[in-house]
Amino acid sequence: MALLVHHSPKPFVNWKQDVWVEYLKKYSTLSVQVKPELLVANLQGIGYLMIGAWDSSQFGVSDLDTAISQAQSFPALIVDVRPNAGGDSGLAFALAQRFVTGPVVTGYYQTRSGSGHSDFNAAVPNTILPRGPWQYTKPVILLVGKGTLSSSESFVSAMRELPNVTVVGDATGGSSGNPKTYSLTSGWSYTVSSWIEYTAKSEVIEDKGIQPQVLVPSSEADFAVGLDPVFEWAIAKAKTLK
Repeated sequence: MALLVHHSPKPFVNWKQDVWVEYLKKYSTLSVQVKPELLVANLQGIGYLMIGAWDSSQFGVSDLDTAISQAQSFPALIVDVRPNAGGDSGLAFALAQRFVTGPVVTGYYQTRSGSGHSDFNAAVPNTILPRGPWQYTKPVILLVGKGTLSSSESFVSAMRELPNVTVVGDATGGSSGNPKTYSLTSGWSYTVSSWIEYTAKSEVIEDKGIQPQVLVPSSEADFAVGLDPVFEWAIAKAKTLK
């Protein structure tokens, strides 16, 4: 009997922690770890906000507000979600609400209405409103890539609707099915998507991802020699916005 081997290629993620740490050392004049997975830095007069995961066990909405308050005075802000594989969508939307100045449709969701392949309810929009005492309306550069998944893609879909935001890097990972796990006998379980998610522009996210407005190519070879082309591009661009 032939042995069948299923190969799932791992997508290239345009972020490496060891290289990222060296870039912070090079450019940062002040770096504050607000909470695990949430960091704010001053990159030579440019604000930088890294969200490694939307992890509600690590931080809450008040911590996001603390982080954005520390970035308030900067003339431009880099927001980095390249390694953010998702988590609590409530946190993702809570941060987006500190940037929007009015109602913004973040995307649409379709849930199944029957057993047929195409049996779906009508698409329902998700809308967020401004939150907090002020909104950050200065230029924002949002860094994304194949490691940007799930609720982070919902965040990207919302942010790219704003006129002051430029999405930069690589396409997001395309993992947005809101999976649900069900149990079977003998300890087995299975997971299925519970909806189809669309961007605010009605593009399917699953398996396709969200394309950046500015594609910045990078490779394993770049990171192997300590280069992060996306970070480099963002710093150079942000300096022109000061």
